[in-house]
Amino acid sequence: MKSMTNEQWQTYEHLTKTILLGLGILLFINTYSKLKLPTMLIVVEVFFIGLMIDQINKYKKYIQTYLLLGAAIGLLIGVLACFHIDVIKCFYESFQWLGQYGGIEDRYVFYKAFCSSIILNIVVLLPLYLLQKSIKLQSGLSAIILIGMIGLTIKKIEVGKEVVVLVLSYMAWVLIQVGSQLNQRQNKQYSKKASTFLVPFALLIGIGSIIGPASPKPISWQFVIKTAQQVAESINDLAASIQGFTRGDTGEFQIRFSDQDKMELGGKLENSEEVLLTVEVLPLLENTRIKQLYEKLGYQLKQTPMPKNPTYLKGNVRNSYTGRGWDREKVYEVEDEQEYQLEYKELLYSLYRSGINTAQELFHPASIAINFEKLRTKSLFYTNATYDMRLEEDEKLPSTKGVNITYKRTKKKGFNYHFSFVEMNLGSQIFKDYLRSLENFHYQENPIETSLVPTALPEDAVFWQAYPQQGIAGFLTSTKLEKQLYERAVHIKEDYTVLPSHLPARVYELAQNITKDSPTTYDKLEAIKAYLAQFTYTKIPEAVPKDEDFVDYFLFEQKEGYCTSFATAMAVLARCMDIPTRYVEGIVVDYNQSVNGVYPVTESKMHAWVEAYIEGYGWVPFDSTPQFNNYSAQNWNVTLASTGAEASTPEINMPEQSPALVPPVIEEQVKEENLVPWIILWIIGLSLVILPTLFLTYIGIVALQYKRKLRKAVTNEKAKLLLKEILFYLGKRGYEKQEEESMLEYAKRIDQELSVKEVLFEEMITIYLNYRYGQHQVTGEEIKGLEAYLVCLKRTLTEELSRLNYIRFKIHFLLVK
Repeated sequence: MKSMTNEQWQTYEHLTKTILLGLGILLFINTYSKLKLPTMLIVVEVFFIGLMIDQINKYKKYIQTYLLLGAAIGLLIGVLACFHIDVIKCFYESFQWLGQYGGIEDRYVFYKAFCSSIILNIVVLLPLYLLQKSIKLQSGLSAIILIGMIGLTIKKIEVGKEVVVLVLSYMAWVLIQVGSQLNQRQNKQYSKKASTFLVPFALLIGIGSIIGPASPKPISWQFVIKTAQQVAESINDLAASIQGFTRGDTGEFQIRFSDQDKMELGGKLENSEEVLLTVEVLPLLENTRIKQLYEKLGYQLKQTPMPKNPTYLKGNVRNSYTGRGWDREKVYEVEDEQEYQLEYKELLYSLYRSGINTAQELFHPASIAINFEKLRTKSLFYTNATYDMRLEEDEKLPSTKGVNITYKRTKKKGFNYHFSFVEMNLGSQIFKDYLRSLENFHYQENPIETSLVPTALPEDAVFWQAYPQQGIAGFLTSTKLEKQLYERAVHIKEDYTVLPSHLPARVYELAQNITKDSPTTYDKLEAIKAYLAQFTYTKIPEAVPKDEDFVDYFLFEQKEGYCTSFATAMAVLARCMDIPTRYVEGIVVDYNQSVNGVYPVTESKMHAWVEAYIEGYGWVPFDSTPQFNNYSAQNWNVTLASTGAEASTPEINMPEQSPALVPPVIEEQVKEENLVPWIILWIIGLSLVILPTLFLTYIGIVALQYKRKLRKAVTNEKAKLLLKEILFYLGKRGYEKQEEESMLEYAKRIDQELSVKEVLFEEMITIYLNYRYGQHQVTGEEIKGLEAYLVCLKRTLTEELSRLNYIRFKIHFLLVK
């Protein structure tokens, strides 16, 4: 290992002393001024601001350093401006607040205290760093500090033990160095290194053990762990925000691919086993009458009713197929109505119209709680036939009319809610036959007053609790609902059957052939699902060429893929037959494994499926992925009493649980979600103010060092550096040298496959071979040729790739060169 120079030792010493003393002073200010900031937050501030001052001092001769610093600060101000935060105004107000606060509790504002601490950090650390240049200045500073501590003692102003340890450690370090210079002049370097390494650690341990009280219990370090977790959460939030900003990401839930940034289908699918969220099955609402109603139908509600099948949680529904993926176009929305509630009303109307509302074989009540873990999204998950959704007391449902329920701010770990829903037995023969019977049903031709079965509207109907005030009969017989369902069905037919004009004709022909023997809409959908079941499931499908339609290529060329491919193909084939469909991405909850009654859901359970609209019933889910296609359509195999056999009662071997949440009453019309408190925004943004600055400054410094090295290099060395950079960019673009290729063969292949105008790569390789094996001295003209090729290559890559990807490659090169 290369030993450090004397200059490097001095830099290390100056920075360490500055942080040591600065931390002590700022901890004292935090206590004395009652800023109430966490200790670890101050430690992080002092460390990063001290490091930034040290790096600026190290490269202060370069004008680029100040340009990069200004650019980084400007970038941060711009990012925070996106959150409507005026940084300059906030710091100015915080500075004024610091003079007016005076420790008065009613005047305390956390984010102003935090901004004030950043100002104080700069004001304290900058002069302290400059004072470390001379041992005489350090000695004078130590004397002043000693006098100040004596004065504080006389004034009976309390100084924390950690402050005393830090300050005395600094003073002892300075004292030892003064003694080293006086008594060991012949071995200055040794004494400097020894004191630099040993003094701060020895004194911190020694003085800390003397001053610190003896405790019978070991230190738990909970404050360190908690603060570190908070910092990590803030870093993750900031990274996700920046990533979403650069990608144009809306923050809504979607299935991500390993090698694609755009909202296009395809690419490799890589799922980890990280737990995204957990699900807990809850007892139904604590209501005696509801319990009696369900028990009358044969349900044992002394125990928690488990869902019969895996639950499909919708996270992101899209309606517009582009030929490469799915987008969301504006569709018809019913005024003054939440879409998920209207879907439930349509289901109720359908069941009551049919007269089969009390058949236990067809429905099953359930209630689940969802708790976010690793998942970060603005999307709220729910399933079909959800009728009651409840959140924590300080949360409200966002006001949205569409099928997607989306918050304005990202929800993360700790966010939880629960909802009740009716699980439909999609695999029941009665249910299938009922959907077939709706083939010629239209709301316009079947007015509500003539469609409902009178005997199907008992006062104790099982669904009454969703609308207890007006009752089932009240809203099902209203002309308002009749008009809503009719107009909505017409628009669904228009909005959810659209296909791109460039969709190949053979896709339409295939849809016709698949469904030619299917008499009803439901049978057509089942035929398409069965056809796709013959395809191969894989997480690493072949890439779809850019000039190909995704579905066409999947159906006729690729014939393998994962859930997004199967769901998209089924949706498009159904639309070819004029059947309204929509594409759904979400999460499938499997109840086979639990941990203490809680069901963890990992990233591997992210999934895509299709919902098809059948007028008279509503949206019906279809899962065409071979690995999942029986999940949503399993028959519960319940024997009905009407058949002459004894009706069976669902058996649940699960202990009774209490709801994890205390739900408030939620109105159908809710106000917009309150903005996240400013305190959280400040912690996320300003507590990490130094990180982007340091990163950009570091990248800029590395770039300057590389340019300087390139400028000073002699011709052969310069040629080597330029060729190394050229090969790096070629490799990143996918033009790597094959093992069996010679350098000249490789160069010729590059010239054929990659169009770099004006200069040939073969000429560049010839230069390398001449000086590498022929002892040739590279000329100035040859250097210019290499530089010209590199410029042309960068221009070509910029044209082929996005500007963002090129910058990413450039940063990667600087870090690994």
